[in-house]
Amino acid sequence: MSLFRIAFYIVLIIVTGSALIYGFLIEPRQVKIKRYSIRLQGLPTAWQGRKIAFFSDLHAGIFYPPSHLVGVFDKLLDLEPDLICIGGDFIEERTRLKDTKFRRRLVEQLSRLRAAKGTYAVLGNHDAETKENLRYVRTLLADSKITLLSNEAVMLDGLCLIGLQESYHQRPDLAAATADCHTQKTMNTNARIILMHQPDDLPTPEATSNTDLILSGHSHRGQITLFGLPLYTVKGGRKRLYGHYILSSGAQQITTSGLGTVHIYARFFAPPEITLIEVKMVDNSL
Repeated sequence: MSLFRIAFYIVLIIVTGSALIYGFLIEPRQVKIKRYSIRLQGLPTAWQGRKIAFFSDLHAGIFYPPSHLVGVFDKLLDLEPDLICIGGDFIEERTRLKDTKFRRRLVEQLSRLRAAKGTYAVLGNHDAETKENLRYVRTLLADSKITLLSNEAVMLDGLCLIGLQESYHQRPDLAAATADCHTQKTMNTNARIILMHQPDDLPTPEATSNTDLILSGHSHRGQITLFGLPLYTVKGGRKRLYGHYILSSGAQQITTSGLGTVHIYARFFAPPEITLIEVKMVDNSL
């Protein structure tokens, strides 16, 4: 074997090994803060300049244990958000649902997520995949004092926060949730935050408008990418894979890259993130 070929194989091994170490051990632990400043039509004056912290796709399990959440949630709470929203997929298929110690530690960390206007969540497809999963996550959130919204809405100082069911195993119903907003509606505002898991599966998108901000996850930004170009995408997370979008209705949508991993426990040029959104009123005088 020539020296050139030997050198080539050595370089290939080093590059491959480095990529594996980076993808499995380094990038999944490098949580970024992604910041947006969003102007929303009809935003109540009480919400001017307030901050919403949003994350999704925790996928807590053996590769994303509660001990890892200590630093992640420290970083989130340091942002001092007024509202915390969670986009679902708290668990994954290998989560040990019968491990009481794991569950207790997970509740300890989730219970830290406190904000002045509350902490709210929706379910993801992994959470609703089986009856056992559904029962586990519902009680997990209840014990953590996190409010689950399932085709439901709450009014928060005149802002309507809607939480939709996920679309793989459930049925998101925007009309039913919107009815909650209408019965609680206050004067001089119609702004809404719509929390959902799968970004592409918004029911009746024509019912949205420029008063809506949609927060979603699910896609993991591709999770494994070729320097940012996804090698694989998932159903319900292809059209609006990642970032800030303006829909034809005028609604705005943000898809976050999520925190955890699933199936392949690595990330490559799709770093995990906490999304921080500062909401502002539209200046109609311009």
